[in-house]
Amino acid sequence: MLFETLAVNSEIQLKAAKPSYAPALWRLVQENRPHLEKWMDWAQNLKNIANTERYLREMNLFNQGQQHFFSFIFSEEQLVGSIALLKRDKINHSAEIAFWKHPVLLSKDDMFLTCTSLIEYIWTYDFIQRLELQTLSLNEPAKNLAARLGFELEGRKRRAIFRNRGYLDLDVYGLLKQESLDNK
Repeated sequence: MLFETLAVNSEIQLKAAKPSYAPALWRLVQENRPHLEKWMDWAQNLKNIANTERYLREMNLFNQGQQHFFSFIFSEEQLVGSIALLKRDKINHSAEIAFWKHPVLLSKDDMFLTCTSLIEYIWTYDFIQRLELQTLSLNEPAKNLAARLGFELEGRKRRAIFRNRGYLDLDVYGLLKQESLDNK
């Protein structure tokens, strides 16, 4: 596991996913289901608190096995989003970063700061040399955040996701540790 808690600033923390966060995650999903389901396919699978707790137990197992790292964003002790490292590849020193945020409770600037803090932590304490970000081509806020973080558009996977009875494209972005550090 990368960390239990990572302080972003005095108000925002990243906390490794735990089953005890199920009630807070369930509330957040219920309050924002239309928004989340538009971008995140996992949201439709969370049907109740027990199901959400099972989902978080699976996340916790992935964290322990270090294949992925799932964490939640807390602002003033309230769960407001998530950020994860997926497909942590120890051979190729790469991982995929994924995130989502509450549309109101966490600002774009705070999400940028949160992503920046995690990326700096990864460059300092983890084996990762390359981060990849995949987002729906229609997701302008995520694409804007990727650009602001220094990710480069590397290509498009056409008709890569089937959602709501239709195929959607994914844009693929990459960020290299050395380029990121050189641009500081």
